[in-house]
Amino acid sequence: MSVINQMLNDLDEQKSGQGSSSNGDATQKGRANKPAFFLTILLALVIVAASYYIWTLNNKIEALTEQTQKTEVAHKHQVKQLEQEIASLKQQLAQLQADNQKLQLENQMLKDQLATQPKAEEKPVEVAQQPVAPVSKPKPKAKPKKKVTSSLAKKEEPKIAVTIHKLTPEELAQRKLISAEQALDKNDMQSAEKYLAEALVLTPDNKEARMKLATLYFARGANSAAHSTLAQGIAIDFTDKDYRMLKARVYMKQGNFEAAYDTLAPLEDITKQDYQVLLANVAQGISKYDKAALAFQRLISMQPEAGRWYLGLATAQDQMGQFEAAVKSYKQALDMGNLAKPSADFVKQRLVALGE
Repeated sequence: MSVINQMLNDLDEQKSGQGSSSNGDATQKGRANKPAFFLTILLALVIVAASYYIWTLNNKIEALTEQTQKTEVAHKHQVKQLEQEIASLKQQLAQLQADNQKLQLENQMLKDQLATQPKAEEKPVEVAQQPVAPVSKPKPKAKPKKKVTSSLAKKEEPKIAVTIHKLTPEELAQRKLISAEQALDKNDMQSAEKYLAEALVLTPDNKEARMKLATLYFARGANSAAHSTLAQGIAIDFTDKDYRMLKARVYMKQGNFEAAYDTLAPLEDITKQDYQVLLANVAQGISKYDKAALAFQRLISMQPEAGRWYLGLATAQDQMGQFEAAVKSYKQALDMGNLAKPSADFVKQRLVALGE
Protein backbone atom coordinates (compact mmCIF):
# COMPACT_ATOMS: atom_id res chain seq x y z
CA MET A 1 0.00 0.00 0.00
CA SER A 2 2.79 2.33 0.79
CA VAL A 3 4.22 1.76 -2.64
CA ILE A 4 0.82 2.55 -4.22
CA ASN A 5 0.43 5.65 -2.10
CA GLN A 6 3.87 6.72 -3.10
CA MET A 7 2.99 6.33 -6.78
CA LEU A 8 -0.23 8.35 -6.36
CA ASN A 9 1.65 11.12 -4.65
CA ASP A 10 4.17 11.20 -7.47
CA LEU A 11 1.34 11.42 -10.01
CA ASP A 12 -0.27 14.32 -8.15
CA GLU A 13 3.04 16.16 -8.08
CA GLN A 14 3.46 15.75 -11.82
CA LYS A 15 -0.03 17.13 -12.49
CA SER A 16 0.55 20.12 -10.27
CA GLY A 17 3.88 20.71 -11.97
CA GLN A 18 2.27 20.57 -15.41
CA GLY A 19 -0.44 23.01 -14.28
CA SER A 20 2.05 25.49 -12.99
CA SER A 21 4.10 25.11 -16.14
CA SER A 22 1.07 25.81 -18.37
CA ASN A 23 0.22 28.96 -16.35
CA GLY A 24 3.76 30.22 -16.76
CA ASP A 25 3.68 29.70 -20.51
CA ALA A 26 0.45 31.68 -20.76
CA THR A 27 1.97 34.54 -18.80
CA GLN A 28 5.09 34.54 -20.96
CA LYS A 29 2.91 34.37 -24.10
CA GLY A 30 0.89 37.39 -22.91
CA ARG A 31 4.04 39.32 -22.22
CA ALA A 32 5.39 38.47 -25.67
CA ASN A 33 2.19 39.68 -27.42
CA LYS A 34 2.34 43.24 -25.97
CA PRO A 35 5.36 44.45 -28.04
CA ALA A 36 3.79 43.05 -31.22
CA PHE A 37 0.58 45.00 -30.51
CA PHE A 38 2.42 48.25 -30.02
CA LEU A 39 4.52 47.55 -33.11
CA THR A 40 1.34 47.06 -35.15
CA ILE A 41 -0.07 50.39 -33.94
CA LEU A 42 3.20 52.17 -34.69
CA LEU A 43 3.31 50.65 -38.16
CA ALA A 44 -0.28 51.79 -38.80
CA LEU A 45 0.60 55.35 -37.75
CA VAL A 46 3.62 55.31 -40.02
CA ILE A 47 1.44 54.13 -42.92
CA VAL A 48 -1.12 56.90 -42.23
CA ALA A 49 1.61 59.55 -42.03
CA ALA A 50 3.20 58.29 -45.24
CA SER A 51 -0.18 58.30 -47.01
CA TYR A 52 -0.84 61.88 -45.87
CA TYR A 53 2.62 62.97 -47.04
CA ILE A 54 2.11 61.26 -50.39
CA TRP A 55 -1.32 62.92 -50.74
CA THR A 56 0.12 66.35 -49.92
CA LEU A 57 3.02 65.82 -52.31
CA ASN A 58 0.63 64.72 -55.05
CA ASN A 59 -1.46 67.90 -54.57
CA LYS A 60 1.69 70.03 -54.83
CA ILE A 61 2.72 68.19 -57.98
CA GLU A 62 -0.73 68.76 -59.52
CA ALA A 63 -0.62 72.46 -58.61
CA LEU A 64 2.86 72.84 -60.08
CA THR A 65 1.76 70.97 -63.20
CA GLU A 66 -1.25 73.24 -63.63
CA GLN A 67 0.87 76.37 -63.10
CA THR A 68 3.44 75.06 -65.58
CA GLN A 69 0.73 74.44 -68.16
CA LYS A 70 -0.65 77.96 -67.69
CA THR A 71 2.87 79.39 -68.03
CA GLU A 72 3.45 77.36 -71.17
CA VAL A 73 0.15 78.59 -72.66
CA ALA A 74 1.04 82.22 -71.89
CA HIS A 75 4.53 81.68 -73.28
CA LYS A 76 3.13 80.12 -76.44
CA HIS A 77 0.77 83.10 -76.84
CA GLN A 78 3.67 85.55 -76.49
CA VAL A 79 5.75 83.53 -78.93
CA LYS A 80 2.85 83.54 -81.38
CA GLN A 81 2.52 87.32 -81.11
CA LEU A 82 6.26 87.75 -81.64
CA GLU A 83 6.13 85.44 -84.64
CA GLN A 84 3.27 87.48 -86.12
CA GLU A 85 5.19 90.73 -85.59
CA ILE A 86 8.32 89.20 -87.14
CA ALA A 87 6.28 87.96 -90.10
CA SER A 88 4.81 91.44 -90.57
CA LEU A 89 8.26 93.03 -90.46
CA LYS A 90 9.59 90.46 -92.93
CA GLN A 91 6.69 91.22 -95.26
CA GLN A 92 7.40 94.97 -95.10
CA LEU A 93 11.11 94.31 -95.71
CA ALA A 94 10.31 92.07 -98.66
CA GLN A 95 8.06 94.77 -100.12
CA LEU A 96 10.79 97.39 -99.76
CA GLN A 97 13.33 95.06 -101.34
CA ALA A 98 10.95 94.33 -104.22
CA ASP A 99 10.34 98.05 -104.74
CA ASN A 100 14.08 98.69 -104.65
CA GLN A 101 14.74 95.95 -107.20
CA LYS A 102 12.03 97.34 -109.43
CA LEU A 103 13.57 100.79 -109.16
CA GLN A 104 17.00 99.42 -110.04
CA LEU A 105 15.47 97.63 -113.03
CA GLU A 106 13.87 100.86 -114.23
CA ASN A 107 17.20 102.69 -113.88
CA GLN A 108 18.95 99.93 -115.84
CA MET A 109 16.31 100.09 -118.58
CA LEU A 110 16.80 103.84 -118.77
CA LYS A 111 20.55 103.37 -119.07
CA ASP A 112 20.06 100.76 -121.81
CA GLN A 113 17.77 103.10 -123.74
CA LEU A 114 20.32 105.88 -123.54
CA ALA A 115 23.09 103.49 -124.56
CA THR A 116 21.20 102.47 -127.73
CA GLN A 117 20.95 106.07 -128.95
CA PRO A 118 23.42 106.96 -131.76
CA LYS A 119 26.57 108.40 -130.36
CA ALA A 120 28.52 111.19 -131.93
CA GLU A 121 31.93 110.48 -133.35
CA GLU A 122 34.73 111.17 -131.00
CA LYS A 123 36.33 113.53 -133.52
CA PRO A 124 34.36 116.53 -134.70
CA VAL A 125 33.31 116.58 -138.31
CA GLU A 126 35.52 118.86 -140.30
CA VAL A 127 33.91 120.70 -143.16
CA ALA A 128 36.19 122.31 -145.69
CA GLN A 129 34.59 125.28 -147.28
CA GLN A 130 35.52 126.04 -150.87
CA PRO A 131 35.42 129.57 -152.27
CA VAL A 132 32.95 130.17 -155.09
CA ALA A 133 34.73 130.38 -158.40
CA PRO A 134 34.00 133.50 -160.52
CA VAL A 135 31.74 132.99 -163.54
CA SER A 136 33.79 132.91 -166.74
CA LYS A 137 33.25 132.00 -170.31
CA PRO A 138 33.88 128.39 -171.19
CA LYS A 139 37.25 127.66 -172.56
CA PRO A 140 38.03 125.02 -175.09
CA LYS A 141 39.89 122.89 -172.65
CA ALA A 142 38.99 123.22 -169.00
CA LYS A 143 41.64 122.17 -166.62
CA PRO A 144 40.60 120.29 -163.48
CA LYS A 145 40.30 122.62 -160.55
CA LYS A 146 42.42 122.08 -157.56
CA LYS A 147 40.86 121.87 -154.12
CA VAL A 148 41.50 125.17 -152.43
CA THR A 149 41.31 125.38 -148.64
CA SER A 150 41.26 128.90 -147.31
CA SER A 151 42.50 129.99 -143.91
CA LEU A 152 38.90 130.87 -143.01
CA ALA A 153 37.84 127.29 -143.64
CA LYS A 154 40.52 126.05 -141.29
CA LYS A 155 39.37 128.34 -138.51
CA GLU A 156 35.66 127.54 -138.77
CA GLU A 157 35.26 123.88 -137.90
CA PRO A 158 31.64 123.10 -136.86
CA LYS A 159 31.32 120.26 -134.37
CA ILE A 160 28.44 117.89 -133.77
CA ALA A 161 28.25 116.44 -130.24
CA VAL A 162 25.58 114.48 -128.37
CA THR A 163 25.55 114.91 -124.62
CA ILE A 164 24.03 112.08 -122.55
CA HIS A 165 22.53 113.43 -119.35
CA LYS A 166 22.45 110.97 -116.46
CA LEU A 167 19.54 111.61 -114.11
CA THR A 168 20.39 112.36 -110.52
CA PRO A 169 18.52 110.73 -107.61
CA GLU A 170 16.74 114.04 -107.05
CA GLU A 171 15.54 114.14 -110.67
CA LEU A 172 14.40 110.52 -110.52
CA ALA A 173 12.58 111.26 -107.26
CA GLN A 174 10.86 114.24 -108.91
CA ARG A 175 9.63 111.95 -111.67
CA LYS A 176 8.24 109.60 -109.01
CA LEU A 177 6.42 112.54 -107.43
CA ILE A 178 4.87 113.44 -110.78
CA SER A 179 3.78 109.83 -111.26
CA ALA A 180 2.29 109.86 -107.76
CA GLU A 181 0.31 113.03 -108.54
CA GLN A 182 -1.00 111.45 -111.73
CA ALA A 183 -2.04 108.34 -109.77
CA LEU A 184 -3.83 110.53 -107.22
CA ASP A 185 -5.71 112.27 -110.01
CA LYS A 186 -6.93 108.82 -111.06
CA ASN A 187 -7.79 107.97 -107.44
CA ASP A 188 -5.21 105.16 -107.59
CA MET A 189 -3.99 105.40 -103.99
CA GLN A 190 -1.99 102.18 -104.08
CA SER A 191 0.14 103.31 -107.02
CA ALA A 192 0.56 106.74 -105.45
CA GLU A 193 1.89 105.18 -102.25
CA LYS A 194 4.30 103.03 -104.27
CA TYR A 195 5.71 105.99 -106.22
CA LEU A 196 6.08 108.09 -103.06
CA ALA A 197 7.86 105.24 -101.26
CA GLU A 198 10.25 104.90 -104.20
CA ALA A 199 10.90 108.64 -104.13
CA LEU A 200 11.83 108.36 -100.43
CA VAL A 201 14.24 105.51 -101.20
CA LEU A 202 15.99 107.80 -103.69
CA THR A 203 15.88 110.91 -101.49
CA PRO A 204 15.15 110.13 -97.81
CA ASP A 205 15.15 113.86 -96.93
CA ASN A 206 12.38 114.61 -99.46
CA LYS A 207 9.87 116.27 -97.15
CA GLU A 208 7.14 116.64 -99.77
CA ALA A 209 7.15 112.91 -100.56
CA ARG A 210 7.29 111.92 -96.88
CA MET A 211 4.39 114.16 -95.83
CA LYS A 212 2.20 113.00 -98.72
CA LEU A 213 2.99 109.33 -98.07
CA ALA A 214 2.27 109.65 -94.33
CA THR A 215 -1.00 111.45 -95.13
CA LEU A 216 -2.06 108.65 -97.48
CA TYR A 217 -1.24 106.06 -94.82
CA PHE A 218 -3.21 108.06 -92.26
CA ALA A 219 -6.19 108.47 -94.63
CA ARG A 220 -6.59 104.72 -95.14
CA GLY A 221 -6.08 103.89 -91.45
CA ALA A 222 -2.53 102.54 -91.70
CA ASN A 223 -1.55 104.43 -88.54
CA SER A 224 1.50 102.28 -87.79
CA ALA A 225 2.97 102.96 -91.24
CA ALA A 226 2.19 106.68 -90.86
CA HIS A 227 3.96 106.80 -87.47
CA SER A 228 6.99 104.96 -88.86
CA THR A 229 7.25 107.27 -91.88
CA LEU A 230 7.00 110.41 -89.75
CA ALA A 231 9.39 109.08 -87.10
CA GLN A 232 12.03 108.62 -89.80
CA GLY A 233 11.46 112.22 -90.90
CA ILE A 234 11.86 113.47 -87.31
CA ALA A 235 15.08 111.46 -87.02
CA ILE A 236 16.38 113.23 -90.14
CA ASP A 237 15.28 116.70 -88.96
CA PHE A 238 14.59 116.89 -85.22
CA THR A 239 13.37 120.50 -85.45
CA ASP A 240 10.79 119.98 -88.20
CA LYS A 241 7.38 121.07 -86.87
CA ASP A 242 5.29 119.65 -89.72
CA TYR A 243 6.37 116.05 -89.08
CA ARG A 244 5.59 116.44 -85.38
CA MET A 245 2.21 118.08 -85.93
CA LEU A 246 1.03 115.40 -88.35
CA LYS A 247 2.29 112.65 -86.05
CA ALA A 248 0.49 114.27 -83.09
CA ARG A 249 -2.75 114.43 -85.09
CA VAL A 250 -2.46 110.72 -85.88
CA TYR A 251 -2.09 110.02 -82.15
CA MET A 252 -5.08 112.26 -81.37
CA LYS A 253 -7.16 110.39 -83.93
CA GLN A 254 -6.26 107.21 -82.01
CA GLY A 255 -7.22 108.87 -78.72
CA ASN A 256 -3.64 108.78 -77.44
CA PHE A 257 -3.24 112.37 -76.23
CA GLU A 258 -0.27 111.48 -74.01
CA ALA A 259 1.77 110.33 -77.02
CA ALA A 260 0.61 113.39 -78.98
CA TYR A 261 1.85 115.69 -76.20
CA ASP A 262 5.20 113.84 -75.97
CA THR A 263 5.62 114.33 -79.72
CA LEU A 264 5.02 118.10 -79.54
CA ALA A 265 6.75 118.87 -76.22
CA PRO A 266 10.37 118.91 -77.53
CA LEU A 267 9.54 122.04 -79.59
CA GLU A 268 7.20 123.70 -77.06
CA ASP A 269 9.02 127.05 -77.37
CA ILE A 270 8.64 127.29 -81.14
CA THR A 271 7.06 130.56 -82.28
CA LYS A 272 4.55 129.06 -84.70
CA GLN A 273 0.88 129.81 -84.07
CA ASP A 274 -0.57 126.55 -85.42
CA TYR A 275 1.96 124.53 -83.41
CA GLN A 276 1.14 126.32 -80.14
CA VAL A 277 -2.62 125.97 -80.72
CA LEU A 278 -2.23 122.21 -81.21
CA LEU A 279 0.06 121.95 -78.17
CA ALA A 280 -2.45 123.86 -75.99
CA ASN A 281 -5.36 121.65 -77.09
CA VAL A 282 -3.40 118.44 -76.48
CA ALA A 283 -2.22 119.65 -73.05
CA GLN A 284 -5.81 120.48 -72.04
CA GLY A 285 -6.90 117.04 -73.25
CA ILE A 286 -4.63 115.35 -70.68
CA SER A 287 -5.26 117.94 -67.91
CA LYS A 288 -1.81 119.50 -68.19
CA TYR A 289 -3.34 122.92 -67.60
CA ASP A 290 -0.02 124.52 -66.64
CA LYS A 291 1.44 123.55 -70.03
CA ALA A 292 -1.71 124.72 -71.77
CA ALA A 293 -1.48 128.09 -69.98
CA LEU A 294 2.13 128.49 -71.16
CA ALA A 295 1.07 127.73 -74.75
CA PHE A 296 -1.72 130.36 -74.58
CA GLN A 297 0.72 132.91 -73.15
CA ARG A 298 3.01 132.30 -76.14
CA LEU A 299 0.01 132.78 -78.45
CA ILE A 300 -0.84 136.06 -76.69
CA SER A 301 2.72 137.29 -77.21
CA MET A 302 2.45 136.41 -80.92
CA GLN A 303 -1.10 137.81 -81.37
CA PRO A 304 -1.94 140.09 -78.42
CA GLU A 305 -5.17 141.42 -79.95
CA ALA A 306 -6.87 138.00 -80.21
CA GLY A 307 -9.42 137.57 -77.43
CA ARG A 308 -9.60 133.79 -77.86
CA TRP A 309 -6.05 133.36 -76.53
CA TYR A 310 -6.96 135.22 -73.33
CA LEU A 311 -10.04 133.02 -73.07
CA GLY A 312 -7.89 129.89 -73.39
CA LEU A 313 -5.49 131.19 -70.74
CA ALA A 314 -8.39 132.07 -68.42
CA THR A 315 -9.89 128.59 -68.83
CA ALA A 316 -6.57 126.92 -67.96
CA GLN A 317 -6.10 129.18 -64.92
CA ASP A 318 -9.69 128.49 -63.86
CA GLN A 319 -9.04 124.74 -64.02
CA MET A 320 -5.92 125.11 -61.86
CA GLY A 321 -7.84 127.09 -59.20
CA GLN A 322 -6.00 130.34 -59.95
CA PHE A 323 -9.25 132.29 -59.76
CA GLU A 324 -7.84 135.82 -59.43
CA ALA A 325 -5.66 135.35 -62.48
CA ALA A 326 -8.55 133.70 -64.30
CA VAL A 327 -10.85 136.69 -63.60
CA LYS A 328 -8.20 139.04 -64.98
CA SER A 329 -7.76 136.94 -68.13
CA TYR A 330 -11.54 136.61 -68.62
CA LYS A 331 -11.88 140.40 -68.48
CA GLN A 332 -9.02 140.86 -70.94
CA ALA A 333 -10.75 138.44 -73.32
CA LEU A 334 -13.91 140.55 -73.18
CA ASP A 335 -11.96 143.80 -73.57
CA MET A 336 -10.53 142.62 -76.88
CA GLY A 337 -14.07 142.79 -78.29
CA ASN A 338 -13.56 140.05 -80.88
CA LEU A 339 -14.97 137.01 -79.11
CA ALA A 340 -17.81 135.09 -80.69
CA LYS A 341 -21.14 135.55 -78.89
CA PRO A 342 -21.22 132.04 -77.34
CA SER A 343 -17.68 132.56 -76.03
CA ALA A 344 -18.53 136.01 -74.68
CA ASP A 345 -21.63 134.63 -72.93
CA PHE A 346 -19.54 131.89 -71.35
CA VAL A 347 -17.02 134.45 -70.07
CA LYS A 348 -19.80 136.53 -68.48
CA GLN A 349 -21.24 133.47 -66.77
CA ARG A 350 -17.84 132.50 -65.36
CA LEU A 351 -17.24 136.03 -64.07
CA VAL A 352 -20.59 135.94 -62.26
CA ALA A 353 -19.75 132.53 -60.82
CA LEU A 354 -16.40 133.86 -59.61
CA GLY A 355 -18.06 136.79 -57.86
CA GLU A 356 -17.50 139.51 -60.43
